[in-house]
Amino acid sequence: MDKPWLLATSVVKLSDRDAGVVQSIVRLHNNRIDAPRADPARFYRRDALAIRNPANGALVIRMAMGSGAGIRGLNRDALALDYDATDALGIPLTGPCSLQVRRARLDQLVRHFWSHPDLGHRISMRLAFLSVLLGLIGLSISLI
Repeated sequence: MDKPWLLATSVVKLSDRDAGVVQSIVRLHNNRIDAPRADPARFYRRDALAIRNPANGALVIRMAMGSGAGIRGLNRDALALDYDATDALGIPLTGPCSLQVRRARLDQLVRHFWSHPDLGHRISMRLAFLSVLLGLIGLSISLI
């Protein structure tokens, strides 16, 4: 990973209604989110973010959301993550840390959804891959 968009220095516990493998969101301070997608220097809502712990190289993919009604302790340099993300990154659920946050690349997204813990996400990714493969085979046969 080259230069990160954000260096997060602390983590805040994500609320129970936002937590979970299926939702897979990270909440950022509202100053870091650009809902109308006008400012490329900020993250867009529902944009896939790659969150990396440089200490151990662990990486998770989460969807960006604003802080909403406000989360206690969520400042400009903090992230609100759920237990699964902090466990995968190898950091404590709350407190100081050092995380690099960037927009996720296509290859990171494919790897993430190919081995996603939720069966629905995993099957749909594999069916899409199979459909593209069969479409390419059908196209090549029709051209021969």
